[in-house]
Amino acid sequence: MRGLLVLPFAVAFAFSYAAAAWLWAVLFPRHFRPRMRAAIRRWGRSLLWMLGVRLELSGEEHTLGGGRILMANHVSVLDLLVYASIWPPAGTVVHKKEFDRIPVIGRTMRILGLIPIDRSDLTAGQLSLQEAARRVREEGATLLIAPEGTRSRDGRLQSFKKGPFHLAIATGAPIVIGVMEGVEKVMPGGTWIARNGRFEQLAPFG
Repeated sequence: MRGLLVLPFAVAFAFSYAAAAWLWAVLFPRHFRPRMRAAIRRWGRSLLWMLGVRLELSGEEHTLGGGRILMANHVSVLDLLVYASIWPPAGTVVHKKEFDRIPVIGRTMRILGLIPIDRSDLTAGQLSLQEAARRVREEGATLLIAPEGTRSRDGRLQSFKKGPFHLAIATGAPIVIGVMEGVEKVMPGGTWIARNGRFEQLAPFG
């Protein structure tokens, strides 16, 4: 019941915050850039708090530096808030192009330098992965990517796509494994209603 009641406020906050971040980045880019990571984290943590979700993070003592590729299981939309709340330095993510169509959010994702991939166009998809590889090699980026290609409906791992592993070979960057445990109980795939609860994220990339 709490998740249902708070959902409209969480959605309003998500879009208004994204709009403010977009304006900030457009009008004052030099001021925004060094503060971008903190802004992304605040967005994710605020939404988790509003939804009554508590994240337990482990693995930070094994943090790696430099360019790296984070591959993690993808269970629900809640994953996006988790990774925003612990956004790494020089972070970026490969996301499906459909997100670009979301009003405000899509435009903000583009100005943040996140990388859309068109899964229906092989050539365009390869160009997106080439850009991701360049960011890892030249900028030391931490690239977040779901090796399953899309979220799991039942919480179980699906077959992996080849693209993330081609990226690792092309860049020589280490693969960091991120594991979500319990998220399917807090917000099952296919729903936007979060239940009060906690789950664990193992990802040494902060």
